[in-house]
Amino acid sequence: MKLKLISFATLILFTGQIISQKYANNHIIYGITNNLDFSRPSNKKQSDSSSDLLKKSAQLSEQLEFEMYFNDTQSVFSSKKQLDNELNGVQEKMAKKLVGDATYYYDYKSKDLLVSKQFIGDLFLISHPIENYDWTITKQSKKILGFDCKKAFLVMKADKIRTKNQKIIAWFAPSISTQFGPKIYYGLPGHILELTEGKFTYYAKKLNLNIKSRVLLEKPNKGNKITKTKYHDYIIQKSKEYGFIK
Repeated sequence: MKLKLISFATLILFTGQIISQKYANNHIIYGITNNLDFSRPSNKKQSDSSSDLLKKSAQLSEQLEFEMYFNDTQSVFSSKKQLDNELNGVQEKMAKKLVGDATYYYDYKSKDLLVSKQFIGDLFLISHPIENYDWTITKQSKKILGFDCKKAFLVMKADKIRTKNQKIIAWFAPSISTQFGPKIYYGLPGHILELTEGKFTYYAKKLNLNIKSRVLLEKPNKGNKITKTKYHDYIIQKSKEYGFIK
């Protein structure tokens, strides 16, 4: 009888741990800024109207917000809400496409990194390999939302889509022990509260640790399942078909 009670208690504890791992107890809202330069003369083939649309979309992109729900082992990062002003659908879509409208799911324990995004009307579920990022932590520091943060950077090597090496800059808070960050970036000894990737910077606007409401961390499961490498091949193939590249 005693053995049964111990087994039952163990089962309850184990089940509780599984359930808790599926729910977030932390929440961060990120804003975004850009330093896109439109001072150079536009491409002759590009109409004035499309150039104006691109400029407007870049301005509107700074109204976008992103959010991350996470616990000790899992995180979900995605766009938060629609732009809160009078827009037409084209401007809305262009603004989101500039920064990348996708959902990022990362499970530290199971080593799952999934990206759910649309391309030419089709939804894809892209599995990314887990990278051992070679972060360099500097001596620079600053406060973000009252948290002491340290600056780190890494260099992402050029690949089929990234035409040249790209420096990624992150500001992370060692006092927040989770190793997550916006998009596909992780692996620092603290949570990333600010991240610069190319022309765009994601910055934490609001942070709520140990939230009371139970928010389910849903693992994406819809879309055409594909690896990162094959997805990049598909983008290049379609870009050639549409005449974007030769």
